[in-house]
Amino acid sequence: MCRFSPDNNYVAYGHHGYDTDLELIRIDPETGEIISGKKSARAQHASAVNHIDWSQDSQTILCTNTGYEIRAFTVSDDKLIHNGSLSGLKDTQWQTWSLNLGWPV
Repeated sequence: MCRFSPDNNYVAYGHHGYDTDLELIRIDPETGEIISGKKSARAQHASAVNHIDWSQDSQTILCTNTGYEIRAFTVSDDKLIHNGSLSGLKDTQWQTWSLNLGWPV
């Protein structure tokens, strides 16, 4: 599973089937070349990541896994920082909504 950020500066991806990491790569939106290497964030899921969605401002990622857990991450200095609370994100505008959990459901 992978998703490009709305500003096309990042690609977030998670593995399906063998890993619980959510990873972030910064890219050049003009050429598609990698600007900074892979930055990992431990998604802290018990199973594989299966949905990823970006906020419209390209600063927040929500992801779910096959065990129906939901996690939020903030992009800061090309790194993913785990958000402990989801309540502050309920009014966030999202680029897409593929998650099977959350507010638009």
